[in-house]
Amino acid sequence: MARALLRGPASTALGLAALTLSLVGVHALRGSLNRRFEASRRVLDDANIPRPEVARALSLGHTEWVTDALWINATLYYGETLFAHLPARYITRYTDTMIALDPDFRRAYLWGASTLLYRTVAATPSDVHRAGGFMRQGLARFPTDPEMHLELGLHLAFEEARYATDEPQRRALLAEGGEHLRFAASAGVGPPWLPLTAATLLVGAGRERDAVLVLCDGITHADNAETFTLFETRLATLLRGHADENPLAAAFLDAARSRRRHHPWMPPMLHVFVGEPMLPR
Repeated sequence: MARALLRGPASTALGLAALTLSLVGVHALRGSLNRRFEASRRVLDDANIPRPEVARALSLGHTEWVTDALWINATLYYGETLFAHLPARYITRYTDTMIALDPDFRRAYLWGASTLLYRTVAATPSDVHRAGGFMRQGLARFPTDPEMHLELGLHLAFEEARYATDEPQRRALLAEGGEHLRFAASAGVGPPWLPLTAATLLVGAGRERDAVLVLCDGITHADNAETFTLFETRLATLLRGHADENPLAAAFLDAARSRRRHHPWMPPMLHVFVGEPMLPR
């Protein structure tokens, strides 16, 4: 009889009570168990990356699939090394292998450059030059990619130029960086003040005439009064005392001021034909 009662509602109630207590206990211990796991977990700065020729043979012609698998492993590896404060020694190996397997995998070039520079250890001059090499490889593969131009321009001007061995090399890096930023700005990529940065770099490299052209293009695309004023002021400074040497730029600046004053909504080329409003007859 007693066994029959235990198999009835009472046993069900006892089972539910036991299950409830177990869930409460697990919930109470979960935080402690997670902390113990994280404390005992050991992340190693290690990676098993096949050589490109081996990976290509194993892919049986599906190199893009292998590259995707490497990409997943690479991003996980980078995140783990950041978490564990490890130097991420295999960033270059991952990047070289992905590029070798799939040169059209655009993201690999930018990822390799950025992760090589931004690790838990300070980037060395060799890291900086290698990151620039990844960007140059990417730009060679995608020569009209404005983001590639933007990233390489910033890198050359603000990273590699710091490690120039002499002044001519530094000025050459500034000029090259300014040219890449000029391309990005003309393509509409980057912040609105990018032409101003490109012009400043070109001036620092001794190329004032090119800086004037950058600012003229920037004024053409300036979409707010504040940005327009920045470009106008800088261009006027460059032309001060040299307007005779740059008659077209001086005329362009006058036309841009006129458009801003009378027809700020009008495309620049249309304003060239419309001109300033005439007085009524």
